[in-house]
Amino acid sequence: MSIINKMLRDLDARGEPSEATGEYGPVFYQDRAWYQRPWVWLLLALLIAAGLLVWRQWPSAQLQPVKASQVSKNSAEDVAAPNQQASASSPATANEPLADTPTAAKAAIEAETPALRDRTEPAAVTVSASKAEPEPKPKAEPRAQDNPAVDEQVSSKSTELSVQRVQLTTAELLEKSLQQAEQAKQAGDLDKALQYLQQAVSVAPDNSKARERYAALLYGRGYGIQAQRVLAEGLQRHPDNIRWRMMLAQLVAENQGEGPALAILKQQQPAIAEEQGFYQYRAKLAQSQQDFQQSLADYQQLADFQPQQPRWWLGVAISADRLQQVDTARAAYQQVLALSHHAPTRDFASKRLAQLRGK
Repeated sequence: MSIINKMLRDLDARGEPSEATGEYGPVFYQDRAWYQRPWVWLLLALLIAAGLLVWRQWPSAQLQPVKASQVSKNSAEDVAAPNQQASASSPATANEPLADTPTAAKAAIEAETPALRDRTEPAAVTVSASKAEPEPKPKAEPRAQDNPAVDEQVSSKSTELSVQRVQLTTAELLEKSLQQAEQAKQAGDLDKALQYLQQAVSVAPDNSKARERYAALLYGRGYGIQAQRVLAEGLQRHPDNIRWRMMLAQLVAENQGEGPALAILKQQQPAIAEEQGFYQYRAKLAQSQQDFQQSLADYQQLADFQPQQPRWWLGVAISADRLQQVDTARAAYQQVLALSHHAPTRDFASKRLAQLRGK
């Protein structure tokens, strides 16, 4: 209106006829602006209301496809397809001419809104299903070291085995060491045999067989002093072991002399029935060292134990003769002549008996 009036005022100012106003009257009603028409405002109001409704429904429809795209790629594609269709349909709707009536516009909006809602519902179902059924994670297999019960069983079994092992360790290791020493000796590896025998003595220091074999092999390898030490250590533990004492005396007699060896043997007085060799060796050492008291005593015990042996009587006769025990010597020489068949022995006994009779 203001524009028309301004134009009229311009015409009046230019001096044009006023009846021109009558000519422009009909044009005023035909050419007025589109936004001054009432039905346009009504249509705009309906479009705004429909836009608000779509705007309120649109965020939930957009949120669900985003969640679905995070769970699986297939769900994202399913949700993206309806959105693309919806976006494609929007330009088409914008390009179509506006509906002539508000009822048609409202029907179009209501028809479009459920369609969008229906398209978005499958995506929501897919998301919920994906959330409800997560992928199973592989279970880690239990290890024996993570299970306290298994550890206790293993430790208890180990304890039981160790206890049983302790009870059998000495016997098993001793037997094994002796066998290995014998095998090494047969193979000619005497140094290895010495190592095994030393191990046997360390495991069972009171074992007579192990110590004797060790000392004997040491002596055979030329280690006489080491062999004496091994036997002396054994006698400190068991002074009544006659075999160790006899071996030590023999080694000492060879290395240090018969006197120290005789002193070692004098420290024990075993039973004659069990140790004839001990008395025989000690009597011999005593006679060689001119200890005739000791030799006479030892030979006398041997003769009493084995009276049919002429050698024991010869030992008694010689020891008594040196001690100038004439009666004892005569009787012993007579036993030699009665029992001995050895000519040199009989000649020696006859000569000494004749000499003693002359006294």
